[in-house]
Amino acid sequence: MFQNARACITALCTLVVFGAWNGQNVAHAAGAATTNVPTMALDQIHAGMKGYGLTVIRGTRPERFEVEVVGVLSNFHGLPGLILVKVSHPRLDITKNVKGMSGSPIYLEGKLAGAYAYSPASFQVEPIAGVTPIAPMLSELHRPIAPGFWPLQPHVAAGGNAESTAAWSMQSAAMKQAALHVAPEGFAPAGTAMGAAGLSPRSLAYANEVLRAGGYESLADGGFASAPGAETLRNDAPMHFENGSAIGVSYVRGDISMSGIGTVTHVEGNKLCAFGHPMMSAGATAFPTGIANIEWIYASAQHSFKMGSIVRPLGALVQDRLSAIVVDEAAVAPEFPMQVDIVGALGAPKTKWNMSVTEDSFMAPMIAATALGNALEATVTERRDVSWKLHAWVKLEKYGEVQLEDVGISSGGLPEGGAWASSKMVKLVGEALNNPWEHLRIQNVRAEFTVAYVDDVMRVRDVEALDTVVEPGTPVRLRVHYEQKYTQNRRTQDIVVNAPSDVADKDVEFEIVPGYTVKPDSDEPESMRDVIAVLAAQEAPARSVVVQRAQTGSGVLHHGHKTGVLPAFALDALKTERHADAPGTYTVMQRRAFPTDRYVVGRGKVSVRVRAKKP
Repeated sequence: MFQNARACITALCTLVVFGAWNGQNVAHAAGAATTNVPTMALDQIHAGMKGYGLTVIRGTRPERFEVEVVGVLSNFHGLPGLILVKVSHPRLDITKNVKGMSGSPIYLEGKLAGAYAYSPASFQVEPIAGVTPIAPMLSELHRPIAPGFWPLQPHVAAGGNAESTAAWSMQSAAMKQAALHVAPEGFAPAGTAMGAAGLSPRSLAYANEVLRAGGYESLADGGFASAPGAETLRNDAPMHFENGSAIGVSYVRGDISMSGIGTVTHVEGNKLCAFGHPMMSAGATAFPTGIANIEWIYASAQHSFKMGSIVRPLGALVQDRLSAIVVDEAAVAPEFPMQVDIVGALGAPKTKWNMSVTEDSFMAPMIAATALGNALEATVTERRDVSWKLHAWVKLEKYGEVQLEDVGISSGGLPEGGAWASSKMVKLVGEALNNPWEHLRIQNVRAEFTVAYVDDVMRVRDVEALDTVVEPGTPVRLRVHYEQKYTQNRRTQDIVVNAPSDVADKDVEFEIVPGYTVKPDSDEPESMRDVIAVLAAQEAPARSVVVQRAQTGSGVLHHGHKTGVLPAFALDALKTERHADAPGTYTVMQRRAFPTDRYVVGRGKVSVRVRAKKP
C-alpha cells in the first residue's frame, strides 16, 4: 500500500503541536513583511561576542532573549560549522533548551548570524544551543523548485541566488582555518518529536509503528491540546510570518491532528526559511503550514518544549533541506477532506469525525487507517462479538467516486488500528497517491461504519457429503452444519454443486468458506483503472457461503482477463515468453455462492469420490 514512499526522515525538527484548526487554507500572494538585514559571515564569529535572539515565549509575538557566543564547531553534520551560544531569558533560564525554538534567529552586532537549531542530546543543566549559520539557510531559501513539481504544480518558487551560494563556499573554506576543532558528538536537532491530539492510545501506537518503519520519529501525546475539532482560528493572529514567529506544519487537522512546530528565521517577501535543520529530509515537498500560538513552554529536565496550536493556516512547506525548511505563503499544499460516520452506536456522544488530510504519499494512507481505527475505538469499543460493514466512497480526480465495501465478524471486539490498513478504502488511498502511471488527486473520502451486536452470526461446525461417490459431471449434494454462539441452536443448509467432468477415479475436495472472504483473481494492474476495478469488485455476497474447488491445471491472467484451465503444451509455450508483458499463470478455482441469512464464520472441507468414466 505504501509503495514508492518518500525517503526516510533523518531528523524531525518539530515540536508537539496539540490542536487543530478548521477552515480552508489561505495563501497571500503579496503583502508579507520583507526583512532586509545584514548578515554575519561564519569566519567573523568568535567566542565572547554578544547579541540576541527572537522567539515566541507565549502568544504569537516574538520576544527577545540574550545570547553570548561560546565557540564555533567546524564541519558539523554537513554544515560549514555550528555556532555555540549560551542563551539568557527568565523563562529559558528554567527550561534550558526547548523543542520548538528551532529556527529562532540569532543576531550578533546587529547582523543575522544564524538560527537556534541544535542542543545537547542528553540532559542539560545550562541553556547552551547550536546555531546553524545563516549562509546555507539563505542558499536554500533562494533555491529553485523544478518547474512542474508535483504536488505544487503549477506553482514554481523563485530562482536561485548564486551570490549567497558562493558566499557559503567561501565561508566553509575559511572555517577550516579559523574554527574551534571540537568534536560535534552529543548535539542533536533541538526539536525531535512530532505531536498528536485526539488519538486514542492504541491508534497512537499504530501510527508510531508505521512511522518508525518509515524512518520517522515517534508521535508524542499529552500536554496542551485544544479540544479535538474545536475552533482554534483567531482573528487577532498575525496575517503574515515574521522573524522569530512560531510556525506549525500540519499532517492532519480536525478531529484528530498530527503536527509540528518550530520558529521562523528569516522572511523575504512571501518566502521564509526556518528550523535550521531538516524536518523529514524530503527535499521539494508540500505540507500545509500556519502561524502558531504558543501557550507555554513546558519545562522538563530531559527536554523542554513549547505547547501550542496553529491559529491561522498560511502557506506551505515547499523545501525540506539539510540546513532549513522553506515555506512559501503563496503556495497551497493539497489536502483532502475525510469523514467517518459510525452507525449503530446507540447513545455514543460522538458519531461523526471530520478531518483534513495532507495529500502525502506516505502519510495519507497511515492517517486514513489511524483515523478510522481511532473513531471506532472512541465510539464503539466493546468486548463483545460484533458484525460490521465498512462502506466507503473515495472520490478521485478523473475517475469520479469509487464505492468500496468491507465486511467482517470480530470476536471479543473490533480489530485494532493496524487492521484497518488492509481495508479497501485505505488501500485505494495508498494506491492513488503511489501509483506509477499518473499524478492523481484525492478529492474526498467518506466512510460509513455500521456495527451490529445482535445475533447475526453462525459458525460452520462441519460439512457432510450426502453423496460420497458420484459420476463425473453429476450433481453432488453437500450439507453444511452451523451452530450459533451462546445457544443450542443448530442449523443445516443443503447445497448442490457439480462434480468435475474432467476427473475420474479420484477424490475431489470441496471447501466451504464465508462469502466476504473470497477475493477475485487478478493479475498485476497496468493502470489505475485496473486497481479500482479489483478493489471495487465483489466476488460473492457478504451473507453467503462459497463452495470452491481447485481445478486440475492452471490458467492465465493477462491484461485484466483470465482463462480457464489450459493444456500443458499451451502453458509451456507461454512460459518461454521472456518479455515483461508475458502473461502470468494462476490456480483456477471453481466457485459457487449460496446465500445465507446470517454472516458466517469458520470454514470446512469434505471429499467426494468421482468414479472412473464408463467405457
